Amino acid sequence: MKTVIIGEPRGGQKASKRSADVIGPTTYADDEPPRADTASKPATTPKGRLRAMRQNVLQVLLKSTVMPFRWLKSSYRCFYCYDIFQESSELKDHQRVHVGDSVKEQAMNNYWEQVVYVDISSIACKLCPEPVSDLYDLIDHLVAKHGVGYDKDIGVCMVAFKLDNLSVNCLACGASFYTFGPLLHHTNKDHKGVSAILCEVCGQNFKDANLLRSHVKSVHENAGVLCPECGSSSRRAPS
Repeated sequence: MKTVIIGEPRGGQKASKRSADVIGPTTYADDEPPRADTASKPATTPKGRLRAMRQNVLQVLLKSTVMPFRWLKSSYRCFYCYDIFQESSELKDHQRVHVGDSVKEQAMNNYWEQVVYVDISSIACKLCPEPVSDLYDLIDHLVAKHGVGYDKDIGVCMVAFKLDNLSVNCLACGASFYTFGPLLHHTNKDHKGVSAILCEVCGQNFKDANLLRSHVKSVHENAGVLCPECGSSSRRAPS
């Protein structure tokens, strides 16, 4: 059994029903034995899992066209500089200015949430022309074809969407929404199999209201006091 954080159910696969404090891991059967390069000892501490998550996502960002983004209340935010955009096309055009590996490495070094939202509208491998159909195929491709180190015991660590100005569709069931906020709420509530208590700022899911209040106080109360270079706040969690 492998633990995978759901972004986009594959081949019509339905999300497993399971409760978690935050958007949590969901277990899937995996008939393939673990590859030698991914069968390392799992990170058992929160800091160890965070480091492994950062490395997993970084490898995907460096070697593919997957675009990370942030969501705050009713706006898209650049993953790298926190600029705000109302339209996804504006966000995509803007993020092209952030080139080079160093900006991605810096962003992930300062990232401490459990998952990264990514746009896969134009998903492709940067290392070869072989087509990939979704985020899961991309990860398997990078590991199998290019020997990329990826700790699958940590999971996918990303939630995939296809952003569009006119409407955004749920990749699990095809439901259509005019804006991203309702889609995020729908994805967490209807396809994660967890409670409907969601943070209205970032869309994370929580088991009860006390956990939500703690999250808002520790993560979002100082959201306006961010470094323009790295996006970190004065109360950023330790890495």
